[in-house]
Amino acid sequence: MSETIIATNLPPSTHSLAPLADASRHPHRPLLEDVHARKLQLRALLAVTLDEQGGVLRTQSQEMREGFLLACSVMGEEVRQLAQVLHVRLSASQAA
Repeated sequence: MSETIIATNLPPSTHSLAPLADASRHPHRPLLEDVHARKLQLRALLAVTLDEQGGVLRTQSQEMREGFLLACSVMGEEVRQLAQVLHVRLSASQAA
C-alpha cells in the first residue's frame, strides 16, 4: 500500500496555513505546523481503515490491529496536547 493511495482517499483539508506564511509575523507558526502535520498523519493512518484498505487491516493479526489502533490513539493524543499548548499560547499572546 502506497502513501499515494492513502492520500487520494482522504477528503481535501479545509484548513490552510497560507495566512501564516510569514513566520516572523506569526510566532506560533512552528507549533501550528506541528499540529497540522500530526493531524494529517493521523488522517492518513485512519484512511487505511476504510474501503478496500480496511479489508487489509482486518486480515492482520489481533496484535497488529491493536498496535495500529494504539498508534492512532497516541497520535490523536499528541494532536490534542499540541492544540492545547497552541490554545494557551494564543490566549496568552492575545491577553498581552
